[in-house]
Amino acid sequence: MALQTWAENLLSLSLSAGGDRLIHTPMLRERVEGCESFAVRYLSKVTAVATQGFEENDAAAKAEAHRALFALYELQLCRPDDEAAPNQHDPLLYSVRNLLERAWLAAERAALVPCAAESPARTVNTIARLCKAHDASSHRLFDYLAVQADRIAMQRFFASDSALNIRFFDLLALSMVGSEEFTRPELVQNLWDESGRGNRNEAHVHTFRDLLDTCGLTQMRFNQIGALPWQGYAGHNLFMMTALSREHYWKLLGVMAVTELIDPASYEKVVHGCRRLGFAGDAYRYYSEHVEIDVVHGQGWLQNVIVPLIERTPAAAADVVFGAQLRLASCEQYYDCLLSLLEQTQYSMA
Repeated sequence: MALQTWAENLLSLSLSAGGDRLIHTPMLRERVEGCESFAVRYLSKVTAVATQGFEENDAAAKAEAHRALFALYELQLCRPDDEAAPNQHDPLLYSVRNLLERAWLAAERAALVPCAAESPARTVNTIARLCKAHDASSHRLFDYLAVQADRIAMQRFFASDSALNIRFFDLLALSMVGSEEFTRPELVQNLWDESGRGNRNEAHVHTFRDLLDTCGLTQMRFNQIGALPWQGYAGHNLFMMTALSREHYWKLLGVMAVTELIDPASYEKVVHGCRRLGFAGDAYRYYSEHVEIDVVHGQGWLQNVIVPLIERTPAAAADVVFGAQLRLASCEQYYDCLLSLLEQTQYSMA
C-alpha cells in the first residue's frame, strides 16, 4: 500500500516536480520494481508531455520537458554525497531522458533546414557563414546591454547567464572524453585557458563566481535558474545532451564552435555596458577576457578540431553543422526571451 501511494503521488505531480522527486528517491530501483505498472504509466505521462511540448508546440509542456531534462542532466554531475547519486544510472531515468531528447531533436530537425555532408573546408565555411548571417550573432539583447540597460537589468543578465557559465569547464572536460587524438591539443588548450592557465583565481568559473559575489547575486543565481523560461533551459540542455551522449558527440563540436565564434562580439557589448554603468573592471573580467580569447578558440575549433575530424570521418560533417544550427537557434530563442524580460523589468521599475 505504501508503494502504491508513493506511485500515485508521483504520477499526480507535474513532470518536472515529479521527476525531481523521482531523482531524489532513496532505493529508487527497488521501489520501481516493487510497484507494478508504475514505470509504464510514468513513461506514458512523459510521452504525453513530450508530444504536447515538441509536436504541438505547447509552451507550458515544453517548459516542463526542459525542466525535467535539466534535473536529469544535473544528476549526471552531482556530488558523490548527494542523495540522488545512487540513481545516476537508473534505467527508468534514462528512459525518460531518451523519450524527451528524441522528441526534442525530432522537432528541431523539422524546423531547421538540414545541410548535406560536405568537405572539411566547405563545412567550416558553412558554419562561419551561418554564424555571420544569423540574428543570434548580432542580437539586439547585446545592443540593449551596451547602451540602455540599467544596473539591475545587467545584473539579471549575469544571473541568467550563470547556469551555463558555471558548467562550462565540465562541458569542455566532457568534450575530451572519447575525442580523437588529433583534436586533443586544441581541446586541452581550451581547458587550460578555462582553468586559468594554472592560476585558480583566474579560472573562468572562479571569475564568474567573483562577479556574482561582487554584485550580491549568489542567491539570486539560484532563484534565477529556478525561474528560467523554457528557452533558458533549452540552451543549457543542448550542451548537456550533446556532451553526455556519445550518439550526439559530433553535434557537440558544432555547438562548441558556434559558441566560441559568436561570443566575442556579444561580450564586447557586455563589457561596454559594464563600463557605462560603472562596474569595476576586475568584476567583469570574465567577459572582457572572453572578448579576446574566444576569437582564438573559435578558429581553433574550426581548423584544429572540425577540419581534421571530417578529413578522417566525412560522415561527421552533417552532425557538426546540425549542432551549429541547434546552438544558433537556441541562442536566438533565449536572447529574444531574455531581452523581453529585461526590458519589461527595467521599464516597469522606471
